[in-house]
Amino acid sequence: MARFADPDQINLANVQVRTPRDQYLDDLELDGRRVADIGAGTGATARLMASHGATVYAVEPNADVLHSIKTEGHPITLIHGGAESVRLDPQSLDIVTFFYSLHHIPGDVLIDSLNNAAQALKPGGMIYIVEPVAMGPAYKVSQLIDDEAEVRKAALRTLEVWLKSSQFSQSSETLLRYQQIYPDFEAYKSHLLQVDSRRAAAFEAHELRTRTLFETYGDQTPRGWAFDSVLRAIVIR
Repeated sequence: MARFADPDQINLANVQVRTPRDQYLDDLELDGRRVADIGAGTGATARLMASHGATVYAVEPNADVLHSIKTEGHPITLIHGGAESVRLDPQSLDIVTFFYSLHHIPGDVLIDSLNNAAQALKPGGMIYIVEPVAMGPAYKVSQLIDDEAEVRKAALRTLEVWLKSSQFSQSSETLLRYQQIYPDFEAYKSHLLQVDSRRAAAFEAHELRTRTLFETYGDQTPRGWAFDSVLRAIVIR
């Protein structure tokens, strides 16, 4: 049974420093591949994959977010639907990705979502999962607004259960540390609200304290306020 790294047991200083982009491009062979990006959000990773030769199906449950995705001329098809219910043709894809989206899938449909992804893969296909890790300065600043530590743990526990009963197995898990940079606090707030507008109430209640945390944990650089963040990249085959 898969075992994923526990944030409580990770020494931040020992996590390799690397850009997410470089990690993705090392893990994924994209040229000529057919990829479904589940929970595509702004479309940034869909565009990255398409720019490296993939044909991408960007799946997003929020219709407004989906229609705001800019394909920029890349071979990206926009598909409205949830991970558990979207129609993915059997054995039609080389890769299914979940970039920062696994923990946003409701727990009661997460197994169905993983099964849906699995049935769509060609033999030898890959599920690629990238999840934020609840540690480091970026996480500490966000805690009052939306502390996702428990929901992330729950998603990984469900993934472990699914792997035990499926034909797939964890091939690798890579931890990396990188910097998130925001010009100012307002840009940070805007980003968090773009991801989930329901955070507006928490900002109303905790904005002053969150601003203080932002200035306490952030490093001022010529590019803006920088915060160390940690993610895990999981390859499943």
